[in-house]
Amino acid sequence: MEEVKGYIEKTIDDEDIKVTIEGSEASGVSAVDSWHFRTIQQSAINVYDEAVIAPYLMFAGSDAKHYDSIAENTYRFLPVQLTSEDLNRMHGTNEHISIENYLKAISFYMEVIREADKEQ
Repeated sequence: MEEVKGYIEKTIDDEDIKVTIEGSEASGVSAVDSWHFRTIQQSAINVYDEAVIAPYLMFAGSDAKHYDSIAENTYRFLPVQLTSEDLNRMHGTNEHISIENYLKAISFYMEVIREADKEQ
């Protein structure tokens, strides 16, 4: 972030304009070639047989940054199938998921435990 701030200050080139940093650095990048990722990937496939699990870049902030100092990898994964209506409720009034989604999420975490046990 300091590098970006320096670039902006150099581009503006005006001492009367003050540039400040708000926020924090991005969290680390988690490995996609680890048993951790394979465990999540296989668990999701076991529950959602038509799912394609692929890495992505998360543009929003998350609490995952707090785990960087204690975890080799931190994955941000929500094991539910969301509709556009579900997305509209996210972090808002009446936020909820269906009972079916809730039960599938539980199944996913059961699969994570089974798959991780195979890797150990």
